[in-house]
Amino acid sequence: MVPRRAISLVKLLVAIAIIVVLIGLFGGPISEPISESILFGWMRFPSRVFPAMRPALDQVAVFFIGVVVIVALLRRTGLVPSVWANVRVVGLILLVFVAGLTFVGLTFQTGRLMSDRRPWILSRFGSGSMREIGHGVHGYLQGDGKLVPGWHGSPQGEPLHGWPTLLLPFIEQDRVVKQIDLTRPWDDPANRVATETVIRTYQHPDFRDEKIDGRPAMFLAGNVNVLGERPRKFTDFAVGWGNTILMGDITDGARPWAHPMHLRDPALGLGHPQGFGSPSGRQSVQVLMLDGSVRTFNSKDKDDADEFRQLGRGSP
Repeated sequence: MVPRRAISLVKLLVAIAIIVVLIGLFGGPISEPISESILFGWMRFPSRVFPAMRPALDQVAVFFIGVVVIVALLRRTGLVPSVWANVRVVGLILLVFVAGLTFVGLTFQTGRLMSDRRPWILSRFGSGSMREIGHGVHGYLQGDGKLVPGWHGSPQGEPLHGWPTLLLPFIEQDRVVKQIDLTRPWDDPANRVATETVIRTYQHPDFRDEKIDGRPAMFLAGNVNVLGERPRKFTDFAVGWGNTILMGDITDGARPWAHPMHLRDPALGLGHPQGFGSPSGRQSVQVLMLDGSVRTFNSKDKDDADEFRQLGRGSP
């Protein structure tokens, strides 16, 4: 009998990639961002995280010393015939240890999901794009811990560009921001090409093709009590970052993402035409908190509406 050949890891990864691409091509608009994230989303992680990593050299040294000691002890006992075999045994022990940590984390997250009353699956705008914007806001932080300003103005005080434009370098849109002349108004002809560019992070899933004067619309606004002309510091919010609304969905009055004024007052409440609410007419309104988390409020629930106003004050 001819032995059955096992499927190699490379072949398995190629097969998965082909399946994902086919889903993206024939699965419709919902599948497109999913397939793109699976294939290429991981590439953004190291470029964003690795530069900010600061290894603890003392802990790294302790780890390697521990490995050397274990290998030496195994070698001294004579249970393992060679140094290379000792290294493999230690590697197996470390692999089992990591697998145990993974299992504990998986069990914890499963229990957390089972006990969470919120929906498991949110729209891409809330679960993905809002968190990406939150990462951009945190990436923008200067050395003194200042937030991105609500808008950038001219020497005469005229608003030229808004926080969405200022965040572009921090949501991996360096190519677009290099095409924008920040000294000229957002709607200046010199900025036309850049401001007509679709920024997927700023798109709402139900209004991907919505445009205003040829420019992509954005159904998102910042909290005017948090984002202003003069950037505030993170330390200004004594109630805590997780208890401060940074931005959220808007019901009406969408503007192009490049418009300089994307600010609303949460005091107007949920569902107000000039306030925050679901642009799709749903009761659930998604909000990005200052700590980067995403919360969902029910516009028909009085307790949610009261809490929304409280968290939108920006300060006690």
